[in-house]
Amino acid sequence: MIKRDAWIISADRVRRVMVNVEPLRNEGVPETNISKYLILHPKVFTANRFVEILEKVKEMGFNHVEITFLKAVDMLTVMGEDCWRNKMDVFKRCGGWSEDQVQSAFRKDPKCFKASEKTFLKGFD
Repeated sequence: MIKRDAWIISADRVRRVMVNVEPLRNEGVPETNISKYLILHPKVFTANRFVEILEKVKEMGFNHVEITFLKAVDMLTVMGEDCWRNKMDVFKRCGGWSEDQVQSAFRKDPKCFKASEKTFLKGFD
C-alpha cells in the first residue's frame, strides 16, 4: 500500500482510512475484500464523502459481499455527481439505453464508467 501511495501514512489519512473502513465492516463487507482493496486502491478509503458513497452503492443494489461493491465505491469516489450524470447521458444517447440498463451495466462492471466520453463514443461507433 505504501509503495502505491506513500502519502497514505500521514496521521490524518490513517485516521480517515480507519474511520472509513468501519462502515464497511458494519455493512458486512468481507475483511479479505477490504484488505485487498485497501492495498491496491488506498486513496478510495480517504474520500471525504465515503459514507455518502456507501449509501448510494447500497441503494443501487450492490451485494456487499462481492468485490464489485468496492469497485463501485471506487468509481463513485473518483467521479463527482456531474461526471456520473454525464456518463449516464453518454450511454443513453449513444447506446439508446434506459437508465435502468445503464445502472445494470454499472452493477455488472463498475469500471465500465472509467473510460472518458471520447473513448465511449469511439466504442459505440
